[in-house]
Amino acid sequence: MFKLTFAFGIIGLLIFIKLITSVQRLLKNDEGAYIHLLMALMYVCWLPIPIVSFIKFQKYDFLIIGAIFGTLSLVIGIMVMILQASHLSYSKKEREEDPEFWNRADTWVLNGLIGSQAELLMGALKGLWIIIMTVSFILERDIVLSLFGVVFALLNSVYFLMLYNDAFKRESKIKLNMLVINIECVIWYTMMAIIILIK
Repeated sequence: MFKLTFAFGIIGLLIFIKLITSVQRLLKNDEGAYIHLLMALMYVCWLPIPIVSFIKFQKYDFLIIGAIFGTLSLVIGIMVMILQASHLSYSKKEREEDPEFWNRADTWVLNGLIGSQAELLMGALKGLWIIIMTVSFILERDIVLSLFGVVFALLNSVYFLMLYNDAFKRESKIKLNMLVINIECVIWYTMMAIIILIK
């Protein structure tokens, strides 16, 4: 089980590398739906990691709560990416008749209806899982993993602030940078896959 989880974690990493190396070409060819489907598949590959991390480190009962948060985060990510891909696929077919309307629709769907808060919630839930994992690393007195966890917990704390500001329509000086978010996400899940294999 641990080796299989590691393998899927690496497949997720390879999908991300494929995305990074071809995203400009895909965007130029209006292949947004394909990009989102690849991201959904990447999240699917990582789906076992939170639960398997609980099985691996089940010395502490509270880790199941973190595993639930981590799993919910990925499920939300999968659903959001699939819905966005479905919309973009349909939009691409209909765009020729009224490009201006479909550009507005794309913005509304991707940044509003099934974007923004859903993606922030996904990040916040992942942040909670990271905090809980970090507590277990600290209790185990593993300095390297504790520092690793603290860094990622601090990075993910931004989601809570942004989710609060977005929910209450408050102006936020922090803006989502999708590249930074995705790199952070990939590093966390890849490291967790490695930790599951070697610890």
